[in-house]
Amino acid sequence: MGKHPSDLQKIEFLTHLQYVSLHKAAQRAGLEYTTAQRLKTRVGELEIEHIEKGLPPPTLEEKIARKKGSGAKPKLTIDDLNEIFVACTLNKKQRKKLQHVVAKELGFDVCRRTIETRLRAKGLNRCKPTKKLALTDIQKAQRYEIAWSRRNWTLEEWKHIIFSDEASIIVSAKRGQQNISRMSDERYHEDCIEVRYNNYSEAMFWGCFTYDYKGPCHIYYPETADQKEEYLQVIQKLNDEEIEAECRIAFDRQEKAKEAKWKSEGKKPPGKRASWEVYWKNHKIKRNGKSRGGVDNTRYTYEVIEPKLIPFWHEIQRQRHNPDELEYNIPSFQFLQDGAPSHSSQWTTRRLKKEGIPIIEHIGNSPDMNAIEGAWMPMRIAITRDWGAPHTLEWTDRAWRGQWEKLSQKKIQWLVARMAAINTLIIEHEGGNEFHG
Repeated sequence: MGKHPSDLQKIEFLTHLQYVSLHKAAQRAGLEYTTAQRLKTRVGELEIEHIEKGLPPPTLEEKIARKKGSGAKPKLTIDDLNEIFVACTLNKKQRKKLQHVVAKELGFDVCRRTIETRLRAKGLNRCKPTKKLALTDIQKAQRYEIAWSRRNWTLEEWKHIIFSDEASIIVSAKRGQQNISRMSDERYHEDCIEVRYNNYSEAMFWGCFTYDYKGPCHIYYPETADQKEEYLQVIQKLNDEEIEAECRIAFDRQEKAKEAKWKSEGKKPPGKRASWEVYWKNHKIKRNGKSRGGVDNTRYTYEVIEPKLIPFWHEIQRQRHNPDELEYNIPSFQFLQDGAPSHSSQWTTRRLKKEGIPIIEHIGNSPDMNAIEGAWMPMRIAITRDWGAPHTLEWTDRAWRGQWEKLSQKKIQWLVARMAAINTLIIEHEGGNEFHG
């Protein structure tokens, strides 16, 4: 079916028709002969109608106006389209179905393109589902409680947080769209083939920053046998020099509290008392082999906390010191980390508290409450763009460290500054994460 002639074509046709034949006027205006014939007939009928009603001759606008109700009748009425729209958005299961399948289930025998075009005009598109971490009711309540406690925070409060996190590194991984331009018969052209490597390796990248300072970074490589032996010696030394004495004091305090309780209740002590050996076995530092990405509290403490975080914390504390103010008037930087086992370990917490670094509470499955989470995906995409897909740990190391250096302080400040808006959204959604953040 041809398209309707434009108003300009109609005017050109009617102008030529005054001087030449119908056939030549149609040719000059670029109209089909039958279309020109129908247009001439309709103009003639309009002139007769005006004469019969005693009206003035029709104007040029009236002659070229499209007849009401002309054209093919729509296969779907507005009511039909609304019915399909409601069915497509009824629930999660219906949203996953193709739109023309939903229409067919309702009894509409209309082609797929028509359905999709009409629904797209109403704003209903086929898109990828939004990925969000699942939250329990307890986590939502905790998120809401924390967000509510920060509702009056200004940018100054957000500036005093050290945001930290780890990102997984997969060698040869790519992020972002990777389409190429090729002909149908160029599938195996050397320029159209992406080489892949069988070696699969994973590491972890750690970084931290504040509003005004970008902190150090670290990459956890797979732990070697020498490192394991070294950490076992470090743990043994720490147990012998510090932990055993602390645990002995805690054990004695526990036993004295028990005896006082039994005495106050008039009870005899049990025949089999608590053993120091059992208590020490359960409370000394030890490695259980359970960790995320091969990183436990020992590696986190001795590869990140002590050599990276603690010097960075002291440095930014000194830089913020004002000689004209008393030391206790300067707010301290707080350290934010997620709830990974290596982070929440009592030994990690012990080391941070020993150094005087305050820890800020963070809820599980809540990357939107940590500003540094917004840096990982742009970094991954930039690595794919600038480095391709590094297929060795050495090249991957260079790529990640290079992108961390390129991460501008302006971008970091934007990530931190938007935390106030995200905090407000968490309150509005009562702890939920059904928003962009």
